[in-house]
Amino acid sequence: MAMSVGAAAADRALPAGTRTIQADLHSPHWPREVAAELVTLGNQKLESATLRVSPEHLGPIEVHIRLEAKVVNLTFGAAHEETRTALEQALPQLRDGFAHAGLALGQATVQQQMRQESQNHTLVPTSKGDAVEEVIAKSESRQALSLIDEYA
Repeated sequence: MAMSVGAAAADRALPAGTRTIQADLHSPHWPREVAAELVTLGNQKLESATLRVSPEHLGPIEVHIRLEAKVVNLTFGAAHEETRTALEQALPQLRDGFAHAGLALGQATVQQQMRQESQNHTLVPTSKGDAVEEVIAKSESRQALSLIDEYA
């Protein structure tokens, strides 16, 4: 789906890697527009991006993109369950969009929030089947003690 001239100009004013999805999250056009943006990001070889969604209170979506050969692996982070559900439902169209661009969608993970290096993370399957929630365990501060035994 082609982005309007106004939307393209608005995206140029945003920080690098930030895109706006014009279609409403509940619109039948939303998955196709998300797929088009992700294909564009994949072709630009960006490793991460932020997708602004409509309505704004359901966003943003953080995306990490890993391109290996012609396989694209995606990790999405979205705070709102409604947004995560929409992303999960859009995965077949994302797969099709990448296929039309000559790329394959490998793994696609939808999480509650993105990983931060200062915390330990465990992915826990939910009752929704394919959905994955991220459980964050705060890392404990540990001080290593080095003891040397001396023998005579």
